[in-house]
Amino acid sequence: MMKKFVLSILLSASALLVSASVPSDLEAITVHEQEEAQVDVGMKVGVSVTKKLTKGLSLTLEEKVSLNHNFTRFSKSETELKFSYKPVSHLKLDLAYDFLATNKEGSKKSNYEDYWTLRHRLKFGVTGSYKVGPIKLSLREKLQTTFRNKQMIIDGDWVSDEFDTMEKVGVSLKLYSRLKAEWSMRRVPIKPYVSVELGNTLNTPLPINNYITDVKSALGVVWSINAHNSFDFYFRYAYNIGKDVNVKYND
Repeated sequence: MMKKFVLSILLSASALLVSASVPSDLEAITVHEQEEAQVDVGMKVGVSVTKKLTKGLSLTLEEKVSLNHNFTRFSKSETELKFSYKPVSHLKLDLAYDFLATNKEGSKKSNYEDYWTLRHRLKFGVTGSYKVGPIKLSLREKLQTTFRNKQMIIDGDWVSDEFDTMEKVGVSLKLYSRLKAEWSMRRVPIKPYVSVELGNTLNTPLPINNYITDVKSALGVVWSINAHNSFDFYFRYAYNIGKDVNVKYND
């Protein structure tokens, strides 16, 4: 059994963008454009256990927790169960299920009280790699679908969290593309790496068209303690883009 402990520190920035749209026959849609940028320092800590099932096939259980607001606020818990299969040395397939519990800051719909949301997520990824001397290049394409719960938790009570289907979908579908370069040094237990990842929506409802939602760049290093344990330290800059519209239905 292989055990891996992963520790990461990240810096994220997000922006909210509002898009224009064309009114339909059934409702009038008004748009108020605004941009909001926020910079925060947070930390994500994870631990995973991997079990080799057969040749090329393994099962991983991982738990990650996230802090934000300069490490002062618990923001998210992520539990993942993942199957990985390597039919050949330079190709890997992943199939995973995630359970997400997110602690969100208060908003108008929660009477400005902090609340929790629960999500279920399925992911399928294909990673191809190619080694050029000490540098390993890899490209990962990941299809991700997230199931939205129509309830939220405020002070331990379940409260309705309905949403307008003109603005959001109950089951979202996204594609993430990541390019990564990792440098291996002989007899040195560290591997520096750099990566960039783009996320794109695939089923955004009208009048919002599909668009790029995430741009993530990372610079990090993997430190291998021994054959079964390692640390992953990285700095990540994440630019998140959201689109929203104000829908006013005709009487």
